[in-house]
Amino acid sequence: ARLPVVGFGGSYGGMLAAWFRLKYPQSVDGVVAASAPIWSFDGLHPPYDFNAFNEGVTFDASRAGGSSDRCKRNLKAAWPKILAAGRTAEGRELLSQSFRTCTPVRPPAAGSDDAYDIVQWVSEPWGYLAMGNYPYASSYL
Repeated sequence: ARLPVVGFGGSYGGMLAAWFRLKYPQSVDGVVAASAPIWSFDGLHPPYDFNAFNEGVTFDASRAGGSSDRCKRNLKAAWPKILAAGRTAEGRELLSQSFRTCTPVRPPAAGSDDAYDIVQWVSEPWGYLAMGNYPYASSYL
């Protein structure tokens, strides 16, 4: 007897599950592709909104998303301040001390920008917190 087969995957694994179903529909009866960005590619019509994820993350930092009134404003103000600090010797020293970097923060140069890297590093947890912001108890994070 043939039993139904359902694939599961999240994020990249979800993309693989969805594409597997498209390529081999005779092998799998369905898939659950959670948080699979299968439509996030250039050249799509309508075009993919590359800022949509960040808008969701920003919503979680707002009062409507359950945060303090100041959270969203403070977060949005922090990124340009970190980048501006990276443009001066005094600012780079402050960044090095504040973030306890292993090596001193370097000035922006062709192909590298330590202050930009700090912004990326510091903003990453907000994305994970938004993805795990369930309206019920969870052990996701």
